[in-house]
Amino acid sequence: MAELLNIQFSFTWPGFWTVLLPLIPNLFWAVIPSHYRREAKLHCGKIWENLESAARILVVVGFLLFSGPHFKSYLLPVIAGFFLLLYYLRWLRYFIRRCDPEVLRKPMLGLPAPMAVLPVLYFLLMALWLHNLPSLILLLLFGVCHIHNSIALKV
Repeated sequence: MAELLNIQFSFTWPGFWTVLLPLIPNLFWAVIPSHYRREAKLHCGKIWENLESAARILVVVGFLLFSGPHFKSYLLPVIAGFFLLLYYLRWLRYFIRRCDPEVLRKPMLGLPAPMAVLPVLYFLLMALWLHNLPSLILLLLFGVCHIHNSIALKV
């Protein structure tokens, strides 16, 4: 626990790459047109939506600006990479299936909202590995809100 509290406030490249990697498929999503896109309706309420948005921004800032000495073992980033790979595979399936949003909503490996759960697991493991306590705490809030909102999302 003491190592998690040994953090520095400065820009961190590992934090930058940690944030950037899960965003790559989202960049493609933003520029590739979908015949299925409609306005999504959130049924979770403005409070949940606003909490998720605020936590998302704070998590990104936390990864970019806080760092500690990361673990010498690479077990945590390998497991995080596995979750990221599953996330990428679901995105790949989405693009192969002509951007059908149902592909993103279907359960995967018993996960009810894999496109919400997988990146949260990835970020949690990376925050642990990077000894980034501020991001770890914010991720708990973001994870609860993101998974809740993803389950409540109706298109």
